[in-house]
Amino acid sequence: MPLHPPSQFTGRRRNQPTALHQMSAGPFEGRLDREQRMNANTIRTTPTLQKYPTLVAAVIITMTIFLGVSQPASAAAYQYCCVNVQAGAAARTDATVANNLAGWVTPDQFLGRPSNTQRSYVRCYKDGDWATGNYRSNRWFSVYVNLSNGRIGYFFAHSSYVYNQTSVPRC
Repeated sequence: MPLHPPSQFTGRRRNQPTALHQMSAGPFEGRLDREQRMNANTIRTTPTLQKYPTLVAAVIITMTIFLGVSQPASAAAYQYCCVNVQAGAAARTDATVANNLAGWVTPDQFLGRPSNTQRSYVRCYKDGDWATGNYRSNRWFSVYVNLSNGRIGYFFAHSSYVYNQTSVPRC
């Protein structure tokens, strides 16, 4: 039994190229230029971007919003994606509660609607001072956040304010 059964329409096996001299060129028989000869057996398709521009735009916007594909410019090479930091959480310069408040985490805004978290990169964790937020813990995450005073960068946030925690190394 042959690997490819003969085609019912052409009398030849599937995937067998058609010789150029067997093709009909219509009124310009025998006048195929080089590009036409090279593309004679090529299937032409319309690119998805041209065929469905609204769908492609929607997919790109959705990826940007939910997957956080844009990367912060000053982010370290050993960052991990992605956690959500509760808006209003205190961001600190170290994993302690004494005199190191850098600011308050601001919420993300999507399509003009505020959220209660900020999507963030996380690079490591540190066990420091015990504190009580949503729960009591001494674990702090170094997260890349925007603060209410305009500062942007890596700051420590208490673990109880960091959602969707991922496995990261110790700082």
